[in-house]
Amino acid sequence: SEREAFRELIGQMRRHHDGSPVDPVWAEIYDRFQTKPDFRDRLETVENGLVYTNYPAELKVEHMDELYGKNLLLSVSKLESYNRCPFAYFVKYGLGAQERREFILKTPDVGNLMHDVLDRFTKRIKQEDLDWKNITPDYTRKSVDELMDKALEAMTNPIWTSSVRYSYLAKKIKRIIATSVDVIKDQIVRGDFEPLYTEIEFGRNAAIPAIVLDLDDDHRVSIEGRIDRVDVLREHDKNYIRIIDYKSGSRELSLEDIIHGLQMQLLVYLDVILRNSAKILKGEAIPGAVLYFRVTRPTIENGAQMSDGELEENILKELRLKGLILEDARVVRSMDHQMDEISLVIPAKIKAGEVTALGNQKNLIVSQDQFDQLRDYNTQLIKRVCTGLIGGDISITPVKKGEVAACTYCDYKSICQFDPSLKGNDYKKIKKLEPQEAWLIIDQGGVDHAKMD
Repeated sequence: SEREAFRELIGQMRRHHDGSPVDPVWAEIYDRFQTKPDFRDRLETVENGLVYTNYPAELKVEHMDELYGKNLLLSVSKLESYNRCPFAYFVKYGLGAQERREFILKTPDVGNLMHDVLDRFTKRIKQEDLDWKNITPDYTRKSVDELMDKALEAMTNPIWTSSVRYSYLAKKIKRIIATSVDVIKDQIVRGDFEPLYTEIEFGRNAAIPAIVLDLDDDHRVSIEGRIDRVDVLREHDKNYIRIIDYKSGSRELSLEDIIHGLQMQLLVYLDVILRNSAKILKGEAIPGAVLYFRVTRPTIENGAQMSDGELEENILKELRLKGLILEDARVVRSMDHQMDEISLVIPAKIKAGEVTALGNQKNLIVSQDQFDQLRDYNTQLIKRVCTGLIGGDISITPVKKGEVAACTYCDYKSICQFDPSLKGNDYKKIKKLEPQEAWLIIDQGGVDHAKMD
């Protein structure tokens, strides 16, 4: 029939477009369908589809200057967003596209609330001149209840009191924060690192200046932000710095993510403190660790049958700090002086005086030189990323790591129409690297994505 012949013609047109041989008879069939009004428009649609590439228009430096100016002002989260997909960044921050506001809670809302209450709690301890060792679970629960109620009152969004469901969620978050504070207290008490700052800002009108980098003769970038917690271990004329970042979701650091600019945050925060250490510390400042702390209330299997001590130990195991750790047994033990061989505070163990990592964290125990190398790599990567940004790179190239793609949680996928079946619509694939491969790329100063696929 005509319909079946037309469907077959479309397949042959695709083969011809892709450079495959096609029987000349299909050219005659094509000409015949062109004479039929019912099929002429459909043929034109097919031909347009075959040459459709879904490439965004190229923008020039002057266009980007109009959007962002010559002096870029960025946060680390914006940089990471650009690295996940330049086009999504352009739509959000260049064009200013916004989702239609809905009366619902999203993950960032909950995360911001948790950060706020944790900050209020830490500041209360300082104001009341309390020692972390003397903080009791009862004090924690009462304080978290009070501080969260104050945080909710200060919010302009009335959603938390809009229904029984959200009121229940607020109570659940209180329990999560109380558990997290108990763990944070135990982690601090078990070590010799002391909290120096919480929620400390760097940037304009802040005590600590922004990181400012020249991109070319006309452009520069200033990186601003806020660090959740800065701890310090003071030893004579040396200060070992530990950066803590609170996360409401599961997050682990990896060299692959550092290489591709997907986790720049911790290294930027460390860089900020080390660059300005002379203003806030006496003596030399040395990187000790950069770590994530997950704010959650873990479910412990058979927890009801455990003693209080066993339950506490299992919770500490579940909520170990994760990230880059200095390869120094003395410093590691200073993060957990109660450890025998394996630490409950960080994913590390000490055997015969040698520091090794637990589980999949083996490539995250690093020397001081490697810390410096990572900081330098991160700084150069910021420059490269920002140079691409001001140069007009708005390519639709979402990252994909394993089975998880940036598109999965993107608010703008209906705009870009990304389709990996289309020519030119390709993921920027992040492949798993062996430690020696990762360090070779870092040594060489970057990665060629074409070779990473």
